[in-house]
Amino acid sequence: IYLAKRNIRKKGILELHEQEQYNHLHKWMNHKWDFIVMQAKEQYRAVKERKKPDRVVFDCQERAYWVVHRPPPGTVSAMDYGLDRRTDPNADETQTPDYYERIMIFTQQSIMRPRVKSSVSIGALVKYCATYSGHDPFLSKCLPSNPWLTDDTTFWTLNMHNVEIPTKMRVERWTFSFKELLSDPRGRDDFRLFLKKEFSGENLAFWEGCEDLKWGTAVTMREKAEQIYK
Repeated sequence: IYLAKRNIRKKGILELHEQEQYNHLHKWMNHKWDFIVMQAKEQYRAVKERKKPDRVVFDCQERAYWVVHRPPPGTVSAMDYGLDRRTDPNADETQTPDYYERIMIFTQQSIMRPRVKSSVSIGALVKYCATYSGHDPFLSKCLPSNPWLTDDTTFWTLNMHNVEIPTKMRVERWTFSFKELLSDPRGRDDFRLFLKKEFSGENLAFWEGCEDLKWGTAVTMREKAEQIYK
């Protein structure tokens, strides 16, 4: 189904090893090939209805899975391990004609691979700086006063982790990205109340459990993993 879907998307132009596998599978599973193509078309149609970033991520995940489980000819299989590994990744490869041919193919594919234009990346950087400039206490005026320059600690008091009423600028940061909301303990508490109203509070609980496991110690990993599983 994966190769049939790639064949539809690439309009019949597959890589050489993919084309060989596609022809082999077509011949081997000819009795149910119509069903396979139908499944591929349905999956292709469903993917096209997703947003572009989601499509890119899904395609990368799918390709990565098959690169690991069905590595292209001439590459080191990630599934090989141990002393009996067929190829030593640290050994110098013999410079045969096949070696140079693989380099040429890799270079050609790298040249053809789409890249982000400099103007687009610079524009994104400018947009990011413009968005956060008013929230940087070093670049803009720190209200009500800058505690790094004065002895007034009101700024710290207003921006405590569990303050009862958050400031307007603090709430505005939550609108910048979902990551900003989750990184703020006060915003996370409000989000937790919202999820409880939607009967989906377990999503945030699972995320917090995984974050705790990620930054925890090795001794507590098993216990925390069991708690997440339960």
